[in-house]
Amino acid sequence: MGMPAPADRGGVRATTGSLLAAGIGFMIPDGWIPEEPSSPVRLAQYRLPGSGGDAEMSVFAFGPGQGGTPKANIERWVGQFRSDEATTGSQPADVAELETGGLRLYLVRTSGTYTPTAMGMMGPPQEPKPDYALFGLVVEGGPQGLLFVKVTGPRQTMQEQNANLEAFALSAKRM
Repeated sequence: MGMPAPADRGGVRATTGSLLAAGIGFMIPDGWIPEEPSSPVRLAQYRLPGSGGDAEMSVFAFGPGQGGTPKANIERWVGQFRSDEATTGSQPADVAELETGGLRLYLVRTSGTYTPTAMGMMGPPQEPKPDYALFGLVVEGGPQGLLFVKVTGPRQTMQEQNANLEAFALSAKRM
């Protein structure tokens, strides 16, 4: 059947085995499927299959000094989640910082009802998605500024992909 063609968006290379974006390389776990990005601001996009339904990974970079701070992005992502039992207030998040290969990684996880927001003023409001989870990654120290990776999907699928998500994050290398 052959492999899907890689996306090539200005130095971005997204394949079934690896991702290169904003001067950072990653190993892509088996089973993750590269897709054509659904928005022009996305550098790359992957579908992560699972028994709860597919999760989606989107990759963004805006250049040196652009895109906001790691903390601001993490707060915005977490703010898109609400407790499945409550209608107000953000869901608590697990946030960690670590260093690998001269890069600082900011990892965040949360779950609950996900209400995606469109970037900027464009786009219709999105329907809330209950029992969803987030794995977010901000990579600092790359040659082209911050790199943002946001993975959202059904909680069950995200739990099944947990080891793959961690391996993906820890594979980050300056290229």
